[in-house]
Amino acid sequence: MRKLIFILTLICTIGADAQIAIQDVAHQLAKHKYKKVYRCFDANMQDKVPASQLKKIWEQMELSAGKLGSVVDVRKNLRDGGSRQSAMLQFEQAAVKMTLSVNENGEINGFSIEIKADIKPTINNEEQMNEFAFAKELGKLDESIKSYKKALDINPNYPAFHNNLGNALKELGQSAEAIQSFEKAIGINSGFPDTYVNLGDTYIDLNQLDQALDSYEKALSINPEYVEAHNNLGTVYNKLGKLDAAVESYEKALSIEPNYADAYNNFGVVLKKLGRLDESIASYQKALSIDPSNADTHNNLGNALAELEYLEEAIRSFEAAIDLKPDYAEAYNNLAIVYMKLDQWETAYDCNSTALDSMPEFAEGYATQGRIYSEQKRLDEALLSFKKASEINPNLAYNLGNIIQTKMRLCNWAN
Repeated sequence: MRKLIFILTLICTIGADAQIAIQDVAHQLAKHKYKKVYRCFDANMQDKVPASQLKKIWEQMELSAGKLGSVVDVRKNLRDGGSRQSAMLQFEQAAVKMTLSVNENGEINGFSIEIKADIKPTINNEEQMNEFAFAKELGKLDESIKSYKKALDINPNYPAFHNNLGNALKELGQSAEAIQSFEKAIGINSGFPDTYVNLGDTYIDLNQLDQALDSYEKALSINPEYVEAHNNLGTVYNKLGKLDAAVESYEKALSIEPNYADAYNNFGVVLKKLGRLDESIASYQKALSIDPSNADTHNNLGNALAELEYLEEAIRSFEAAIDLKPDYAEAYNNLAIVYMKLDQWETAYDCNSTALDSMPEFAEGYATQGRIYSEQKRLDEALLSFKKASEINPNLAYNLGNIIQTKMRLCNWAN
């Protein structure tokens, strides 16, 4: 057998005092005390590496290597007022070398993990073995899937490969196959919350909300501070119409990770549904202060502002969304609606036309087009647009009223 090394390196800082010991750090991570470790980071690394990212790194490593058993061969070298420490971490399926450096303030400013796994020599070289880890990032999902399947031919009982294969299949839209892969990973080792979250995300894609709910709850039973699981649970509750439960989930996520932009955005969506528009706007603004590059949040903020008749501010939000995502049909359509409120019908028509060019099967876009035609007294064209909207989305409830009203104006009750 060959020893292949998978290296995961995180330059970070963990410091509480100058006597910090590598074995203490390892055991805190093994207990999933990520926030406790995070509080030892220096200011620079607290900025760059949130506790949620540290959690992802450690749990992905656990997914590959199993649970931590013992910490042995501890070594410490003093240097520059601080120290460099290393140890071997004995996991269920691999020996892991952990290295960290502590600065003169007692803060860890270097942290690396090397997972040494026994792999049969069927795969020719390390570069080929590592190929699957990067294929997905390069957008080569088909190649990634082939590589994961090849790895599973070698070691069919390696849960990380089943999990990662599931992720690749999910991104290709092969949801049923993805679920099978996640379930195989769980069947081998049911102790990793990441796989349950991935499974829940796939069930959401299929609109199987009860199964998604169950998956996220299982993830949280393993790790109650899994911030993404709380956030995604909120999404399920929102879709189920359980808005108060969604609020609780988002509040819990944000109590764990106060700089979680996606949770603030999702929280804003629910607050708007509850009619708490000022709070919704504040939540979107907080999300954008953390991540100003999220086009969806700019669009959502624009909708909330428009509902409160802050129309100029809404226009700026929709334009910001379009700057980030030039083919953003929903933002163009929302912009058209604001210009309709401002009685700027030609501009509204142009925005709506761009929306429909970007998304030809956009029901809400055709409903807006019908309203513009109706205002311009082009009633036959308006009726065709409203009918087109209903053909695309028969559940667009408000559009039925548009059709009836237009037929009344035309005295046309055929069809």
